[in-house]
Amino acid sequence: MGPHEERDGYAFARFEALFRENADTVLAYATRRSDPDTAQEIVAETFAVAWRRLDVVPDPALPWLLGGRGTSSRTSGVLEGGLKR
Repeated sequence: MGPHEERDGYAFARFEALFRENADTVLAYATRRSDPDTAQEIVAETFAVAWRRLDVVPDPALPWLLGGRGTSSRTSGVLEGGLKR
C-alpha cells in the first residue's frame, strides 16, 4: 500500500467515524429548525463539506458541523437558528 492509499484509508476511516458519531445529532438539530426534507438535505450538505474539508475539521467536530462551516447560506441560516417552516 502506497502513501496515497494509506492517507485515503485514514481519511475514509476518520470520515466514517465522524459520520457515525455525529449524524444523528446533526439531523436532530436540523429537524428542530426546519422541515424533515430540508433537515435531510442539511445533513447531506454538512457531511459533504466535512468530507471535502476533512483536514480542517477539529476534534471534537460537532460544534464545527453545527456551525455550518462552508455550507450554503440556506444551510448555515438553518443551523444558526433560522425559523422552522
